[in-house]
Amino acid sequence: MILPGLDVLGTNRAEAVKVLCQLAGRGVGLEVLDGGVSAAPDQAGAVFALVEALDQAERRWNRAQWEPGLLAARKRAKGGGRKPKLRGTKKTATRTLYFDLTYPIEQVEEFSGCSRTTLWREHGPRTRQPGESLADFVARRDGKATWKPKRRPRAKG
Repeated sequence: MILPGLDVLGTNRAEAVKVLCQLAGRGVGLEVLDGGVSAAPDQAGAVFALVEALDQAERRWNRAQWEPGLLAARKRAKGGGRKPKLRGTKKTATRTLYFDLTYPIEQVEEFSGCSRTTLWREHGPRTRQPGESLADFVARRDGKATWKPKRRPRAKG
């Protein structure tokens, strides 16, 4: 049997596995064009390739479930995620205390009600960094520049 993809076997992974078991019971070979999988009934090693192809199909099924909702939310201009912990005057006051090195970081954490990780994410390092000009540091300290930390790329998988 030649299939364009495993997603034609059912609407979810359980249905696809059920159909694959029925086909294997009848002694039917299978070739999937999308996943590059071909398996004769007597090939045991192909089972692992089929499971991998099933996982890829499941990811596509999951994406098909949540993607329309995400696109609709973007159309309505609704952003996702949680609200920022520091906003407005509290953010400004926290920035002042954060960059005033006479206050220990523990006091700044207690005042702001958030962790040092959140403070670093919002304001960056407390001191001038190598390669950072004094003007850039002062602008970051005074909140005049939009500073964003370099983020590591997410692992795919």
